[in-house]
Amino acid sequence: ITSRALGADGIGFAVPIDQAVEQIPHILRNKPQVTPCMGCKLATLKPSLAVELNASPDFGALVPKVQGVVVVEVLGASPASKSGIKKGDVIVSCDGSAANQVEHVQKCVRRTKVGQSLKLDLRRGAHGKLTTTVKLGEAEKVVREAAKAKMAATRSSTKHGGVPHGFF
Repeated sequence: ITSRALGADGIGFAVPIDQAVEQIPHILRNKPQVTPCMGCKLATLKPSLAVELNASPDFGALVPKVQGVVVVEVLGASPASKSGIKKGDVIVSCDGSAANQVEHVQKCVRRTKVGQSLKLDLRRGAHGKLTTTVKLGEAEKVVREAAKAKMAATRSSTKHGGVPHGFF
């Protein structure tokens, strides 16, 4: 991407080849593939990251020091939110397979169709072990619904016609 005016000069994006190859039949049929989504941001949990998140007053959740994938953010009105997943939860397995890295969870989600469910084993703070089921949504719709929910929350919590104070 080149956009010196916007400060984006030299930024690039890449799609893993296995994901690109999966898209070819859909592109040739002129039918976009529906992408499954839980609606949360994840990070591979390393001991140093657990210490950093637990020391941060802004994170707002206690992260257990276990091997897995930590939930950094949950989109409002998303399948993850509806299934009870919270910021700071650690995913330790996805459909019975160990989840030691973000890529493990991504693969688990990608091989599951929209509308199907995933079983996640979680660790939450001092509460110990939890199991939940997430019915996957369509990525585009999940993001759109989360944006609508966020806008509605912003409108209801602000004055001046729904525009947050200080924004123009």
